[in-house]
Amino acid sequence: MDRRKAPRYAMRVPVLFRWTSTEGIGHRTWGISRDVSSKGIFVYSSEAPPQTSLLAMELVLREPGEGGGGGVRLEASGQVVRVEATGFAVVLTGELTESPGAAVN
Repeated sequence: MDRRKAPRYAMRVPVLFRWTSTEGIGHRTWGISRDVSSKGIFVYSSEAPPQTSLLAMELVLREPGEGGGGGVRLEASGQVVRVEATGFAVVLTGELTESPGAAVN
């Protein structure tokens, strides 16, 4: 039985994610989304934050200049709820918000 509270959508886009370790060290790395819903996201990554870590994420839907326009990204915050060998699952703690034209560094 599927207990998810929102439908998932297959979406393979770059994801920049940031978190701070318990030692106060900031981490920043990239992954690729597997699927996204209004409640969460699964990210493929060789580096995963520890379970329960709080994250800031940016999903890059379009790079600046791609398709003749500005960059488009979605920003979200969340908490890691599961870590697997290939990546990790995040439950969103806020809404996905669009940030059109923003450059990702």
